[in-house]
Amino acid sequence: MVQYFLQTTVPKDYQVGGGHQNGSARTMTPSTPGSRNQNQLNLHLKEKYKWILMKYDMERDNRLAQAEQVYLDSQNKRPEEQISKSQYLEMKIRIEWDVAWRIFDHVNESNKTKEFVDLNCLDINEAQSITKQQIYDIAKFLYTQ
Repeated sequence: MVQYFLQTTVPKDYQVGGGHQNGSARTMTPSTPGSRNQNQLNLHLKEKYKWILMKYDMERDNRLAQAEQVYLDSQNKRPEEQISKSQYLEMKIRIEWDVAWRIFDHVNESNKTKEFVDLNCLDINEAQSITKQQIYDIAKFLYTQ
């Protein structure tokens, strides 16, 4: 299974350490005895990204509402102009994936490449969406082959 990591700015009293040689399981360790522990760091990161998630949640809800309105409006049109239920569901899935990737990109922008925190700093639904996107892309590629 592929593990995804977010790159993020880490407080100066923390350093990246441990993990496997390939870098797939890096952990954050305090560099001084009085430093914050991992749970406190994760709490800090959750608070830091809370506004980002709220912003993108509102955007997703708005885009889903617009897609639903377009679908409902198309039902009053001629049959060839109507949007099918499967097209509507595909629109909804695309919106979900797009917002999940935009959250991921926003969190990663302008961060140092040597400091990592895993996806636990995101809400579980966003982290799952990022993982599901890879599965979706592979399935879509195989379907078109």
